[in-house]
Amino acid sequence: MNFKLIMNLSLFGLLAGSLNVFALTAGNDWVIWVLFWILASMLLKKKVAEKFFLHAFITGALFTLLAYFVQILLFDLYVANNPVIQSTISSLEPEVHPKTYFISIGLLLALGNGLILGLIALGLKRIK
Repeated sequence: MNFKLIMNLSLFGLLAGSLNVFALTAGNDWVIWVLFWILASMLLKKKVAEKFFLHAFITGALFTLLAYFVQILLFDLYVANNPVIQSTISSLEPEVHPKTYFISIGLLLALGNGLILGLIALGLKRIK
């Protein structure tokens, strides 16, 4: 396992989370995700010879976890800067704590992002 590569690629999650906290993505978060998927899958194809899907899955999941870590760490600022998040929180049931909700969503998205990056990377690996 190339843990150095996994960590280096995953650190972009800190940037993505920070951009979201300060509302610099303006609803275009998907652009960051697509750029990450392309960049990460290309670099993984170039640098990883075995356990390709596992490398990509861990990288994608860790990227997402780091992005959500920043958002949870700076939660009050994240909510204050993002009206969509404010409306999401206001629509939650009273017994659901907002941070718990976002942690749950982050964990689910981490699995999904890991799976997506893994599949993209596998597809790219098959293309010679």
